[in-house]
Amino acid sequence: MGLHKPNFVSALSDYVLAEELPKGWKIPKFTKFGGETNESTFEHIARYLTEDGDIVNNVNLRLKYFSSSLTKNPHTLYSHGVKKTL
Repeated sequence: MGLHKPNFVSALSDYVLAEELPKGWKIPKFTKFGGETNESTFEHIARYLTEDGDIVNNVNLRLKYFSSSLTKNPHTLYSHGVKKTL
């Protein structure tokens, strides 16, 4: 009986995770957010929405790629104080 890591379960639905970028689209380069600056979570989300590029009109792709705009795990950000700005 060895230790095993629990399987990762995404908070996103399978439908969102299955969404693929249309041919020729690229994942935008997002300004990264890790909670270390004076930028609030609201400001980061507003910036994310302006940097969305090709995916701006596709809610599933915006959800799927939001974590690529973060430097830390979303749960870590929430549990270590960024939640205070929500």
